[in-house]
Amino acid sequence: MGSETKLRALVVENNPTAANLLRLNLIRRDFEVECLPTLQQAIVRAAHTRAKEQPRLDVILLDLSLPDSEGITTFHELYRYASDIPIVVMSSLTDQNLAQEAISSGAQDFLVKGIPSAESVARCLRYAAERQRFEVKLWESERLTRLIIENAHDAFASIDAGGIITGWNIQAENIFGFFRKDAIGKSFVDTIIPADLREFFNQQIEAFLAGTRGNLINNRVEMALLRNGGQLFPAEIAIFPVTIGSSYTFCTFVHDISERKSIEKRLRAANKALEDLLNDRRSQNDDGQGSLNLSSSALRDIKEPLEALQGYTASLQNHCRQVGDESAVRFAQTIARCASQIHLALTSSSTQSNASKLSRLFPPSQFNSTSIAGPNTIPLPKDTISK
Repeated sequence: MGSETKLRALVVENNPTAANLLRLNLIRRDFEVECLPTLQQAIVRAAHTRAKEQPRLDVILLDLSLPDSEGITTFHELYRYASDIPIVVMSSLTDQNLAQEAISSGAQDFLVKGIPSAESVARCLRYAAERQRFEVKLWESERLTRLIIENAHDAFASIDAGGIITGWNIQAENIFGFFRKDAIGKSFVDTIIPADLREFFNQQIEAFLAGTRGNLINNRVEMALLRNGGQLFPAEIAIFPVTIGSSYTFCTFVHDISERKSIEKRLRAANKALEDLLNDRRSQNDDGQGSLNLSSSALRDIKEPLEALQGYTASLQNHCRQVGDESAVRFAQTIARCASQIHLALTSSSTQSNASKLSRLFPPSQFNSTSIAGPNTIPLPKDTISK
């Protein structure tokens, strides 16, 4: 086995004969071994490892009976300086309470001196090092997940099966106006769900727990939610369950769509104003052949809402790109292309040609949709989907 795969073990044992025997047995099993006789020397070695002044230590085999320390205190003192290194405790004592206390305090394992074979000791040290590596990776993964959730652009809340809030990120504080300490432990429904929807929400949770698929769980829906103080706002809410032990935790993500709805409203108003002007000019047809004779003032009247339409469309595109709503971006781009073509037609030299182009490019029914193409929404009772 190459040296790059060898584990470096520190044996803390004050008996020279026992220490040398452990060293030889471990070397035969592809370990690199250092031996130290006192707790203070082991603490210094661990500190140098942490400061990267000496080679890494993969595992420590610690005797609890040393010249400068005795019993479980020996482990506690070393663990203060070497909590990132797996420690296997070794003692001549057979007290199970001592072994249990060592394990519960952070030791990877407990060996009674003279009982396990050399092969068993080596295997124990290898398992301890491997468990430590796995635990570090697991901790790093959990930390990364917590950081992602904590810094997400959407509000996040976790809810237990009884409907109580157990998690609340920074964005939830910003959107709903409740600090984490004030939200955790409260009823999710009573905190952010409007009164006329609470029964429906509870029924959906109960239906899922009973094994029935409803409209709310594992779907993304638009509905009105409550801020601190009772203000309603339009939001997209997505709830999905995860199993923890024998129970469920419901993970909830909420995205405030107030700005998007406001832009949509202004966009529809500008679109309606432009359409009304075009219809008005059609009614003033002088030649009876379906052509439009647009004066300079009439062109200005049409261009003003057209420019507003282009401005709102640009704002909508920027907003939807920021929140990752590609369907809405494509919808806004379609409107922008039509507006650009209308503008080109209006500035053309031939008024008669302009009228023909406008009639083809902007039929009255082209933009009758009341909302942009966004995520799939699920019909909810009453007027829960925000307009």
